Amino acid sequence: MADGPVQRAAARLEAAVPDEGTAPVETAGVEGTAPVEATGVEAGPVEAALQGPDRQPVERLPTLTGVIVVRGAGAPVEQQRLPRRSPATIGRGERHAVVVRPEWVPLDLATFSPVEVGWLVANGAGVPMRVESDWVQSGAASYQPHALVMLQRGDHRLSWPELGGTRLGGRGLGGPVTVSVTVRTRRLEDARIRYAVDSAVATPVRGPGVHRGGTEPPMSVALRYRMAVLFRHLLEGAPTPVHLVRHRAQFLGMTEHELDRIAQRLRRRLNAVRGLDLQSLDELGDYLVRGQGELSPKDLNP
Repeated sequence: MADGPVQRAAARLEAAVPDEGTAPVETAGVEGTAPVEATGVEAGPVEAALQGPDRQPVERLPTLTGVIVVRGAGAPVEQQRLPRRSPATIGRGERHAVVVRPEWVPLDLATFSPVEVGWLVANGAGVPMRVESDWVQSGAASYQPHALVMLQRGDHRLSWPELGGTRLGGRGLGGPVTVSVTVRTRRLEDARIRYAVDSAVATPVRGPGVHRGGTEPPMSVALRYRMAVLFRHLLEGAPTPVHLVRHRAQFLGMTEHELDRIAQRLRRRLNAVRGLDLQSLDELGDYLVRGQGELSPKDLNP
């Protein structure tokens, strides 16, 4: 009987299945901890066989999600996701992903950097950071300024007790600040939680280069993410929602006026630098998504 497509796919699957008795591969975790699952985006042998030689591997989203909640210092108590492709910071400054405004809060309180098995958090404060977690043998430990702490799967609670207890000139420096961090497997409902993205990681706009003697308008991680959310319907091929800016602003945790101002400013910059004549947000979205391909579905997951 001649080999058909089904028989050839079955042959590829049979060749991809490992021999009986092959030992499983484990990825070691942090020293003194249990092994953790390996994460990645490469297709396994069985999936590669199913894809066949003529199909390109499909990019997968990272399998881990980090959800943070900041409490204290006047920060709104809400869930936000940590990006998997860029750092996220907490501190007193507009560039931070989570801004805490009281003057007693350090300019850079903490920085979360994604790694394969979770996030590394750097203590940016000038006082020790206390970490409560099941990964800590005693249940809690304190880490000095500039220390790096690995946050793997599980629940973690970060705090800076001396920010609320240290006294300067006879006055207290303020109240406590805590950050709850949950690292877990990604869920479908996570799409309802917005990302905490910095505004300072500037990358050039992907496009035709410099025009009219000007420079390309910078596209920070935050700006790129906000524009991707604003024009999500274009990225996903869906109809334009009613009250588009209002609904997207609610998701992003800002006012409709703020989001409109950010988008209009980008439109004016593109017009000035590239010699364009974009007259509306509809034309801006069409240019970024369909015209130049500068926004892609990947930008919805920074």
